[in-house]
Amino acid sequence: MSAPARRPAAARPPGGRMAGQKRTGERLIALLVAGGAVLNYPLLSALRGRGLVAGIPALYVYLFVVWAALAGATALVLRERPPQPGPTDDDPGTREP
Repeated sequence: MSAPARRPAAARPPGGRMAGQKRTGERLIALLVAGGAVLNYPLLSALRGRGLVAGIPALYVYLFVVWAALAGATALVLRERPPQPGPTDDDPGTREP
C-alpha cells in the first residue's frame, strides 16, 4: 500500500487567510463606529463657536482632520500585506511519518 499523496505547498489553503479577513472586517467596523462617534452632535456642537485656527473656523479644521485621520486609518487597514512564508515541502517540521 502506498502513502497518501500530499498536496503541493501552493495548493494548501493558507492557515490565516480567513482569520485575517475577519480581523480586517472587524477593524473596518471599529473605524465606522469611531467615525460616527467623533462626528456626532456633542463634539461638533462643542466646536461651533470656538474661534479661528490659522484663520479657519475650528469646526472646519476639526472636520478636515477627522476626515483625513479616518481615511488614513482605512488605508492602513486595507493595505496589501506581503504573504507570510508558510511551511514548505523542504521544511523537516512538516513531514508526515
